[in-house]
Amino acid sequence: MRCIHCQHDAKYRERSDGHCPKCRRRFAFEPQRGDPMTDGVFSSAIERVSSHGSVRFHVDHLYYEVRRRHRRTFNRAILATAGVIGFVTMIVAAIVGTRALVYVLLAALTVFGLCLWTSESLRDRRRLRRALFDTLLRRFTAVHGVPAGLIERKQRGEQRTAERDASLDEMLAYSFDRAVICDRAETVDLLLANQFHFENNCAVLAVDGYPPRAFETVRSMLRNNPRLIVVALHDASEAGCKLAHRLRNDPAWFKDLVPVVDMGLRPAHRKSFPGLEDARTPRRRVPASEGISQQEAGWLAHSALALAVVVPEQIIKRLFRGISVVEERQGDSGSGGSDGSGGSDGSGSFDIEADLSDAGSDSFG
Repeated sequence: MRCIHCQHDAKYRERSDGHCPKCRRRFAFEPQRGDPMTDGVFSSAIERVSSHGSVRFHVDHLYYEVRRRHRRTFNRAILATAGVIGFVTMIVAAIVGTRALVYVLLAALTVFGLCLWTSESLRDRRRLRRALFDTLLRRFTAVHGVPAGLIERKQRGEQRTAERDASLDEMLAYSFDRAVICDRAETVDLLLANQFHFENNCAVLAVDGYPPRAFETVRSMLRNNPRLIVVALHDASEAGCKLAHRLRNDPAWFKDLVPVVDMGLRPAHRKSFPGLEDARTPRRRVPASEGISQQEAGWLAHSALALAVVVPEQIIKRLFRGISVVEERQGDSGSGGSDGSGGSDGSGSFDIEADLSDAGSDSFG
């Protein structure tokens, strides 16, 4: 196992006391004692979501990146095991020289593989439960410190940091031509922490009233701007997929005022992030209404896909690119542009699925 500090690759007998034999730094994890990953895997996940320290990130982004890497490693281990069993089977068959035995052994291997792949306990280990990740994160930070760039949200009732107050003051000091409305406060924190609002002249709010100190003032400013571009950014969840429809039709928001474009995740985007959707328990009925199609409703009844599966740098880049495309279309049309109503799925006038598919094949695996 390689030390993340000095890069020394230590054999187990050299690190059996939990320390690197070269630099004497502690290891947070030890796979030989049952831990599901090494310090290096966890550290490389941090490097990925922080874009090598240049972007701030939320703990949810780290969770899905660690989960993605754990799933990939687990799949490789399963395939390697199946390959060894298959190789042994072929050797035995070649020695015995009986074709019938070959078929029997291959059938047995197939049945074994299917049972292994569909095992509930195996799926749980492959998925990496959030509780286990939280334990791993506590152990990692206890040994290596809090990762640089991690956005640590204050608990309700705690005093806000000077950094966040400065971000809110900046929002109150400008008139905006763009607005990103999110379904979760964590997404707002991500964009504010990375100065998206400042660099793009863009207000950032959560639909449920966050951040509270600036919310009503900023929303009033937005409603009074007839040239405003409004973007809905959200999870592929029931509430998230209804967000754009709500913003278009709620009198408290932008009903009959300006277009609203949906740039959030939809159920169709799950194809770009295999194995990262979360089961919804208990399963409940989701009606096909308010911007959700019948097909989407069926999937949303039992699953959801968090926006945090996309690494922060990609969220920011694709959001900027999407807003630029909308502005170009409005300029070409010479008017306020499309109403952004889209079809029954409420997907709006801008489709990010191709972008996410490219990102998935290039970066997410």
